[in-house]
Amino acid sequence: MTARHLQYESVDDWMAAENVPPGFVSLDNAELRDRYITEYGELRRHLFAKHAATLSPDDQRKLNDGTHPSQSHSFSTDAEPYCQLLDSHLRSIGIVPDEIVLGWYHMDRIVLTVYLDDSRVPGDTKPPWLFQGFQVFYVPRSNEGTKEQ
Repeated sequence: MTARHLQYESVDDWMAAENVPPGFVSLDNAELRDRYITEYGELRRHLFAKHAATLSPDDQRKLNDGTHPSQSHSFSTDAEPYCQLLDSHLRSIGIVPDEIVLGWYHMDRIVLTVYLDDSRVPGDTKPPWLFQGFQVFYVPRSNEGTKEQ
């Protein structure tokens, strides 16, 4: 039987359905905080595994053997074309990014960072947080100097 928190299609869906507060990592209730942190981590790994299963056999092999462009800063040249692929994908679903760049993330990972004007995201469109083996962060242009979202 699949754990209930692994049945959601996104972290946002899990948080809404389970009434998980946005600041759950800082809850005073240690038992509840630890449960939410554990479920959050398990759900993210589960969702990434589902995403990886949709990739081409070649990309799946690269993820498994550690050579996918998202898995090391040293693969930045191979990662760069994914910015254009993501730009095309987002535009096809009605999201018009200002810019998409590689983001250098902890543990030697590369993420795709999308700068955009929130008003250019249709209200009924949910931007993907995973794309072709990369995690995607969205940064509103008005918050460019703040942390990635």
